[in-house]
Amino acid sequence: MNEAKQQARQPETQPAAAAGEETAAGQPPAPKQDAAVGGQSKSSRRRRRRRKSARKGGAARQGQAPNLPAKDAAAGAEAARSPDSQPAADAPAPQPADAPAEKAPAARPDAAQGPAKTPDAPDALEEPAKTPDAPAGPAGTGAGELSAPPPAAPRAPAPPETPPAWPVEQDADESEEAEPEPDAAELARRAEITRTVQVSIQQILEGAEQAAARPDGDEEDAGDDAPDDASDAPLPDRAKAWGIGLLHGMARWLLLVVIVIAVIAGAGVAWLYSQATPDAIPALTATFDGQTLEATSYSWQVPVVGNQIKRTYAETLSREAAQLDQVVDSAAPVLSVSPAGYDVWLTIADADGETVFEGTAVEYRGYSFTENGDYTAELTVSIPNSGSGTAAVSGSQTYRFAFTVGIRPGIRLNTRTVTQGGVVAIRVSGTRSGQAPTLQSELGSAEFYQNGQAGSWIAWLGIPSGQQTGGYTITVQADGYTEELELTVNSGSFGYTDVSSSGRRVSPYIGPEDTPAEVEALLDETDTRLYWAEDGFVQPLLRSLQVAKAYGAPEYVGRNTTERTANIDNGTARVADNVVLTTRRGDELISPAAGRILLAEDLGGTAGSTIVIDHGGGVKSIFYCLRSLEVEEGDTVAQGEAIAVTGSSTIVEIRVGSVAVEPLTVLRDECDALRLN
Repeated sequence: MNEAKQQARQPETQPAAAAGEETAAGQPPAPKQDAAVGGQSKSSRRRRRRRKSARKGGAARQGQAPNLPAKDAAAGAEAARSPDSQPAADAPAPQPADAPAEKAPAARPDAAQGPAKTPDAPDALEEPAKTPDAPAGPAGTGAGELSAPPPAAPRAPAPPETPPAWPVEQDADESEEAEPEPDAAELARRAEITRTVQVSIQQILEGAEQAAARPDGDEEDAGDDAPDDASDAPLPDRAKAWGIGLLHGMARWLLLVVIVIAVIAGAGVAWLYSQATPDAIPALTATFDGQTLEATSYSWQVPVVGNQIKRTYAETLSREAAQLDQVVDSAAPVLSVSPAGYDVWLTIADADGETVFEGTAVEYRGYSFTENGDYTAELTVSIPNSGSGTAAVSGSQTYRFAFTVGIRPGIRLNTRTVTQGGVVAIRVSGTRSGQAPTLQSELGSAEFYQNGQAGSWIAWLGIPSGQQTGGYTITVQADGYTEELELTVNSGSFGYTDVSSSGRRVSPYIGPEDTPAEVEALLDETDTRLYWAEDGFVQPLLRSLQVAKAYGAPEYVGRNTTERTANIDNGTARVADNVVLTTRRGDELISPAAGRILLAEDLGGTAGSTIVIDHGGGVKSIFYCLRSLEVEEGDTVAQGEAIAVTGSSTIVEIRVGSVAVEPLTVLRDECDALRLN
């Protein structure tokens, strides 16, 4: 029984050997399953093979038989229908259990090969009826030869037949006829054909799965598929597909070019951006009244690519205005910005926030502060963005600072030395407070008067004829500043006279103690208007002046020769603070300068008819011993206007404040202190 089963299984291997020999004999080789399945790679050649196999498999699914020789297919079909065929003749003889397996005899080239049975013919799959044992033919006898039956040997059972992969149509008559049992070689051949078809179908399915799983952008597969797809598609579709592919290719190329250019440009701009360092920011120096200003903020744009792309450097260093250390003591402090060529804009506000100046640096040159006080300023130095193609730095730098204007007024004396009986002028200029300066001195006090120009003041100090010589300090305060001025008083050259007796003294005489009370009361009254400011002074007589007794010259009585030689005062000296002029009766007396009449009255006594004229600024002219008066109190007179008629003698006195000074120097317009121009 075991031998029968072994012999039944033995023919399954022999048809495969026969198929291999058939390949060697020049017949078309059957596809090999191992090579077809295991040989998948990225090679385009193998993929084309799989697609061709898929097309062949498609043909098989439409009812076509495998690619077998037509002759063999016809012969196989005829043998299957022939009742006289003896399939058992080709079956190998039984072999001992230990004998090596023999190769199946090679099939003849003209042997008929029939198509494999299909599921539509179930009778072909049934086991043929057993016949009486017949002796097997000699080895090598073909399946189609008729020979004497071999000695009695057990008949090997037919191997199970694999259902065909495609349906086979049969006629109704053929299905009813009993089909003779095929021999072992025929069964093996049918089994091989069936396996080939199954392998082909499997390859087709695998190829379809790979095509579905392959990405659309696979350039290699698209290149391999192009010939087959183009050959299968209609001509218009192929042209359209080709055009779309060309457009897609060009678009990809252009996109790549754009990306490359963008990357290069971006790298270049990044490099240029890194080169735009703060070193390109302008180094500015700004000063105000000689004091260096510190920038509080800046915003500069450094060019990266022309004037279109710039790198900004901006920072706020301080939000508070920087206080200048020193007080600005000039009415027109100098503003300086270096290097030159920048746009400068300056705004100044006072302590109340009111803008007192706003403009350019050129406009500021004509500005001067009118008041002292606290101020804040904002200075902006900028470079506008250039509209030309030349790349340049643009932006601005701001300085905010606070300062105190303490304009130091100019304080000076018209002279550092003065003689007894002289006049000294104290001039103050450049004040901003509007308040009059003050003066204190051992020489007395004086009142300041405005000298025409704003912020300009003037005061006069009269030096008495008997003032002790030496140095004196005059302290002046103006706009919060105090100035100490040094003045030296020198001795005046007044001379002296000697008389032998008291009766021979000059007369009339009005000494310092003899000033009438009416005149004394007017010495403190003054007019702020300086009447002589334009025309000055002139002598009051049209004739030449004849001095009978000089200002400040002592008159001695009874001195001996030694006392006269050494000018020793013997206690009889008499000094006058005025000058006695010898005049003619009826001569006209004129006003030495413009002024206002304070007194025109006959005071009686030695003074007689007296006129007091206020010339303003504390300067007064007094005339005694007049014959008649031609003006009244309160009249305003001009220089050279007749005011009285003289007698034989006229006493003339000039007061500066309350001090009587040498009159002839003033009347002859030789006093520098009283010259305003």
